[in-house]
Amino acid sequence: MRFGKWLNSLTGIDHLVIIFCFLIASGITHYLLKYLEQIYNHLQRDNKYANKFRVTPILFFLVALPIAITFYLIIGAPIAAIFNQ
Repeated sequence: MRFGKWLNSLTGIDHLVIIFCFLIASGITHYLLKYLEQIYNHLQRDNKYANKFRVTPILFFLVALPIAITFYLIIGAPIAAIFNQ
């Protein structure tokens, strides 16, 4: 099934579950990137020429998307099945 047909076949509950999974993944990604920034700053504390660790939107979504997909595959489908019954 193509991605567009899959999206059109989803119910409102399915959309809410996907949004919920992405919100959880966004929170996890935020704290993960903050932790990586602390590690990077700790490793580069004596290097005055070190670049600043920057979190760009592309980096954020590259990390958040796999987490959201994994989260949806693990608990999203059972939650949607409970609400669709």
